[in-house]
Amino acid sequence: MLRLQLNASFGDFLLNVDTEICLDSATAIIGPNGSGKTTFLRSLAGLTKANGQIALGENVWMDSHSKTYMPVHKRPIGYMSQSPVLLPHLSVRSNLRLASFLAKRKSMKGKGIPIDSVVDSLNVRDLLDRKPHTLSGGETSRIALAQALLSNPKLLMLDEPLASVDVDRKAEFVPYLKSVHREYRIPMLYVTHSLSEVAALCEHTVVLRNGQIHKQGETTKVLQALQESPEIVGEFDAGTVLSGRIVRHDERFLLTYISSCNQELIVPTQDSMEVGDEVRLRIRARDISVATARPTQISIRNILKGEVLHVVSDNDTPNCEVHVKCGNEVIRALVTRASVVDLRIEAGNQVFALVKSVTIEY
Repeated sequence: MLRLQLNASFGDFLLNVDTEICLDSATAIIGPNGSGKTTFLRSLAGLTKANGQIALGENVWMDSHSKTYMPVHKRPIGYMSQSPVLLPHLSVRSNLRLASFLAKRKSMKGKGIPIDSVVDSLNVRDLLDRKPHTLSGGETSRIALAQALLSNPKLLMLDEPLASVDVDRKAEFVPYLKSVHREYRIPMLYVTHSLSEVAALCEHTVVLRNGQIHKQGETTKVLQALQESPEIVGEFDAGTVLSGRIVRHDERFLLTYISSCNQELIVPTQDSMEVGDEVRLRIRARDISVATARPTQISIRNILKGEVLHVVSDNDTPNCEVHVKCGNEVIRALVTRASVVDLRIEAGNQVFALVKSVTIEY
């Protein structure tokens, strides 16, 4: 358990947080720009001056009353900033060896995660002899994550680790983060603006707003509750988080079948996922179409039968939301008001929610 009573100022900004975070999994730290996400992490790491108390289990890192303060270099954390920095004159191999050496020296026990284990887990063996300036943004992020792991941390703190990764590579990087949590069981605090990353990686979510905790709890419930918060979830990023279980893989077509909504969803296969795994899926409302009859001769493979709960419409915009109950889940679809009128979609109607497999994030 991570116990926090934090007061930190940065210019005119004030962070005031009093909470406990269960560290049995990955926890997302999200919120609008300027809400205090980075200040929160830096205060934990000791990089930003703060008052109050920080305790990880029985270990007190900071206590203003007793004047206890654990220096930055002694805090058992692996910290990855928005802009990872590698020593430019060293090869990737030497950068990793240095991180491992410093971790062993710090612990004084000579133990830590073996370099080979991290190298293979993050698939960076072919990068070892290269210099940092030759790496792409995604490759640099993987090496920075490897460094954080080699510091032998009790807590990983990642501050928008995919900020420098291009869109095409982000989808490749998320499975590496999943494998890190699965293989090393190191709790993680994960700052991001991406709700898709939150849904895919994090069991718990903390929402900051104006330096204070706005919401906190299990990820699915928090994300569903945020759908009406436009400063955090814009109209075109609103969506649905579904729970599911992997049923089988189609090795020929590289597709995975997931049981969800009392039906079956088909998604592109991820190498790290195995049959029986519980997963969370995020489907953006803008990626869902609605039909009043089951379509045929169509490339879309996910056709979910459901009932319209209600239609949320605003005459000042061309779009509206159709909420469809599929099994025990409610799916949000963003469609035009004209379509709703033409198809006569209203509460109680039986409809079909159409979702392209490639748009489902998990």
